Amino acid sequence: MAYSITMLAWGAVDFHKEFTDLNQMGHTLRAIRWGTDYFIKSHTQPDILWAQVGDGSSDHYCWERVEDMSTPRDACRLDPDHPGSDLAGELQQTNQRALILLEG
Repeated sequence: MAYSITMLAWGAVDFHKEFTDLNQMGHTLRAIRWGTDYFIKSHTQPDILWAQVGDGSSDHYCWERVEDMSTPRDACRLDPDHPGSDLAGELQQTNQRALILLEG
């Protein structure tokens, strides 16, 4: 989801006029705000980030709406003892790009 929000925000920055001309900037900003609010809530303490990473085997076994999925969706605690710098870095990039758009 972090990658998707990053790409959406990046597109809205780079193609601001086009999004605005098509009357889609409001929808786009709401989607970006929803995603970044979700990520902020997952960062519960300064050194703790909660993540949810899918299982490629079970996730790709059956294509269905996320609301109908019955496979386990385990959450992972990322902290100094359980690092996840790839995800933390992606979230940082997401938040930076969103900040440029939402405050710009």
